[in-house]
Amino acid sequence: MDNPFFLALDFRSAKEVQQFIDKHNFYGVPVKVGMELFYREGTQIIKWLKQHNHPIFLDLKLHDIPTTVEKAMFNLANLNVDIVNVHATGGSEMIKAAKRGLQAGTTDSPPPKLIAVTVLTSMDQIVLENELYIKQSIEDAVKRLALLSKESGADGGWCVQQERQIGLSKYVAMNF
Repeated sequence: MDNPFFLALDFRSAKEVQQFIDKHNFYGVPVKVGMELFYREGTQIIKWLKQHNHPIFLDLKLHDIPTTVEKAMFNLANLNVDIVNVHATGGSEMIKAAKRGLQAGTTDSPPPKLIAVTVLTSMDQIVLENELYIKQSIEDAVKRLALLSKESGADGGWCVQQERQIGLSKYVAMNF
């Protein structure tokens, strides 16, 4: 997926999504489907969006043991979305497992791109140090997790908060 912009569909229901897209004639626009919408509407919202030619970034930020993530990605691969993601803090084995699951689960198209979230937008230096016991600067943590993601087979990385806080725009939605 070469288009770096995805319209966030931060709505509570498929009805709201459909009304919004119809009202603004946003058919075919790349979209991001997050947890809230996906957990409520499931695969039906993905199918509807695909029927209307939307490239899709499925933003579920998986983070679990490698076997569980691999099986989940296997199942998500057949949705024919364009991008999916994991938390880089899940470690190299989890990222590798996610990639394997996407490759094994894809039957009739290229597998979705896998991107890794490095540091969440809600986290700051205080959270990193006092709650997660990460004694690195945000910049160093982002760099370390981005490198880990790249070495583990992810196609790119993600860290919006860091762009805003420390000007690391090169780390935002980066391709490896």
